[in-house]
Amino acid sequence: MKKILFLVFLLWQATAIAQDTTDYELLAHFPFQTDGVDATGNNNDAHLVNATFQNGSVYSNGTYYDGSAGNTGTYISMNGISNFNPDDFIITFEAKLSDNSYNYIFVCGIGYRWLSFFANNSNELEMKYLTGVNNDWVSYNTNFTLATDQWYQFGAKYSDTDRNLHIFVDNNLISTINIPDGISHHNRRNFSNSHGGLSSAYHGYWRNVKYYKPQSSIVPVELMNDYINIRQSEGGFLNINLQKEAKTNISVFDITGKVIVRQKLNYGSNVVNLSGVSNGIYIINFEVNNLKFTTKATLDSTPR
Repeated sequence: MKKILFLVFLLWQATAIAQDTTDYELLAHFPFQTDGVDATGNNNDAHLVNATFQNGSVYSNGTYYDGSAGNTGTYISMNGISNFNPDDFIITFEAKLSDNSYNYIFVCGIGYRWLSFFANNSNELEMKYLTGVNNDWVSYNTNFTLATDQWYQFGAKYSDTDRNLHIFVDNNLISTINIPDGISHHNRRNFSNSHGGLSSAYHGYWRNVKYYKPQSSIVPVELMNDYINIRQSEGGFLNINLQKEAKTNISVFDITGKVIVRQKLNYGSNVVNLSGVSNGIYIINFEVNNLKFTTKATLDSTPR
């Protein structure tokens, strides 16, 4: 008999599905077309050294910047993005690689480089991240082959709630990486074209670098309980009692962001059928008037 077990962290959260940023707040946008200005006006200009603007983008020459070595290298950094939350974010940017071989495309963090887009020697996109109390360095191969001299739109979405890192290329989800111990970001909100520990710099072009965080509204658990009562269910059916008359919708997503069920709820008793859904963890969103609530559920048919 399939059971639905709710993990109690009833909090409000705007959950973006795929690369949808509808419920996220834009914190910074660096077009990098003619200068390093943040178009939102929220942050300082990017720091640019030996970076040239070509064809509506900024160019990094692939040589690591070292002030003591003749200043021939390119350095591009965006420092201290205001209100960026490394525990819950979306980052998007466009890049065109001039070279694939061992090329750090985009680096999050200075000192602690906690997340990087990386092109390996086989021209495949890898994600590198820090995790755990020992700051373990992990490489994850997405098996997505990159071409040189071709524009791509890259995206990363992460939430410490489910500890899933979603990777997008050209608005398509190509990988979902579960990081059980979470990303060890050390609250570093600096972003650059280089990996200082390896004296490596990106070789290629950037444009339209954007940073997002969830819209900052918090709804107390007590308020959700005023509206919605969810009862333990057997057989894969959600029994939901809507306790106030309100325009209410429910959406159920799997951990990759795929929509499983969307349903309008009516005042009183409602049943949502999840009997045909595979075992696993699911995110359940409720939209009640202009409020949004999120909870997590585990579907489990293991005999007990």
